[in-house]
Amino acid sequence: MGRSDISPDTAIRTTSGARSTNRWIRLILGLFLLYAVAFIYRTTFVVEGRRYFCLFDDAMVSMRYAKNLAAGHGLVFNPGGERVEGFTNPLWTLFMAICHLAPFSETKMSLLVQLGSLACLLGNLLVVERLTRRLAGDSRVAVCGALLLTAFYLPLNNWALQGMETGLLMLLVSGAMLGCVRQLDTHRSSAMPWLLLGIALLVRIDAVVPLVIMALFMVVADPARRGRSLRHAGLALSVGLGSQTVLRFVYYGDVLPNTYYLKMTGCPLSARLIPGLVRYCDFAIDFNLILLAAPLALLVLAGNRKLALPACLFAGQSAYSIWVGGDVWDWTHMANRFLCVAMPGLLVLIAVCADHLLGLARRRWSPASTRWRTLTVVLVLVGLVLEINRTTGYVSLTKWALVDPPLHVSDHKGMVERAALIKRLTDQHANVAVVMAGILPYFVDRPIIDMLGKNDRIVARGRAHVPTGPDRFRSYLPGHLKWDYDVTVGQRQPDVIAQMWTMPEHQLALCQCIPPDDAMPYLVDRYARVRFAQAVLLLKLRSPHVHWQRARQLAKGGGVVRPYRRKPRPDRAPPLPPTHDP
Repeated sequence: MGRSDISPDTAIRTTSGARSTNRWIRLILGLFLLYAVAFIYRTTFVVEGRRYFCLFDDAMVSMRYAKNLAAGHGLVFNPGGERVEGFTNPLWTLFMAICHLAPFSETKMSLLVQLGSLACLLGNLLVVERLTRRLAGDSRVAVCGALLLTAFYLPLNNWALQGMETGLLMLLVSGAMLGCVRQLDTHRSSAMPWLLLGIALLVRIDAVVPLVIMALFMVVADPARRGRSLRHAGLALSVGLGSQTVLRFVYYGDVLPNTYYLKMTGCPLSARLIPGLVRYCDFAIDFNLILLAAPLALLVLAGNRKLALPACLFAGQSAYSIWVGGDVWDWTHMANRFLCVAMPGLLVLIAVCADHLLGLARRRWSPASTRWRTLTVVLVLVGLVLEINRTTGYVSLTKWALVDPPLHVSDHKGMVERAALIKRLTDQHANVAVVMAGILPYFVDRPIIDMLGKNDRIVARGRAHVPTGPDRFRSYLPGHLKWDYDVTVGQRQPDVIAQMWTMPEHQLALCQCIPPDDAMPYLVDRYARVRFAQAVLLLKLRSPHVHWQRARQLAKGGGVVRPYRRKPRPDRAPPLPPTHDP
């Protein structure tokens, strides 16, 4: 018999270390589960005595499509209306439709989607743990650090637990990255990474970016199997993109989603790239330039080709984020939805880098006891968690710690209150014009006119209103630069205008329903601006779908409904407010 290469003492220490690492892993996962449940609860609110579970407004756009699909109206925004693909996440929308088959009220339906995202985040953590072991061995610091950074990074939890498809995309891309690293270790080709990336393409078509990056990486890093890697990647790309393109053309009559035309056409390239670069620099500075540069130093010092894969993936997603002009919520300075797809890999690299630095410190200044070493590691990792969640924008550590509600929750409550008000003021045939096309349309259950064109083919293919002035780069809001009041108000004549929009005073116009100058010709003598306790609305005069008596009862200011008038001539007295139903 051969002599064992491992002594009994070494085997005991290895087993003990593995058990200790597993205990830390279970602790981190347990804390994350408690944190995620608390996060979901903090996204809820009470309106008219009922607690609402609600997703991010963009996610609620997909929820409206899913609701109509589950009800048998088809994958459309308005039942019986024009077929327009105003969503970019087909597979996630299908999951939402399945959720709508459950016997839940609309006030609780979002909870099922949030629980699905929570399952994706937990699965992503398990993948991160295995990926870190592949990249850094069984280092307790690297494994626990990667889990801790990923589990408690606010943007990952914010986008996923507020209902975006980001959680599922992270799980699929991280799983594909793990499969590629495993192939480099075992020298055996596998179709699993490309299968996961093919599914990711069905979630969002821009998953083509990580697919191409991983394919190119495997061609360079594993030349012996480059032929199989290219064939598998090509098959995933052709099936994932080809199948949905054919279905989209047959069902909607378009080759690309409506949001592509909304964001990528009608705007000069420079007007999109420069704001994208400016906003990415804001993120990089607030995230910490040293932490972003640390993985590059690690690649040079370690010389491990596997470490280059997550770095390349993050670089590719960064370039894509700049190319599309960033995201509309980049004013928070936190990682947007595009960057979050690759953030787990970057956080793994940061944890591995921290492990290397702590290893050097231990060899140079060895603490007196294991307890002090553990305390030092815990303090370093907690410090890293706090640092990556500290931003100078709206989102801060108070939101990360759930002292304040997550991003836009107060706005979500206002949209639900506005929807409840419109339901009381109108019948089921009233057309409602909106800017935020998710939460209010989902809960109001009326035909909707989307004034920013996400669900409107004509507006989406129009000209973008590119911001001007000294702050034009930070005022650039992708997907919110196209409107045509001649179409949405003048031609379609909505019975209720719930919100208005203009640049750069968009937030004020949105909250107070203040009409911009280019909308006034379509409002004068046609609409009345009425202030209610919950919101300010524009009501179409003499509309048969508005309950005018109820509107007078609920309106502030003595129940007077004043129509917009042209400015009176100096020799004429101002018109008296009407005392009868318009």
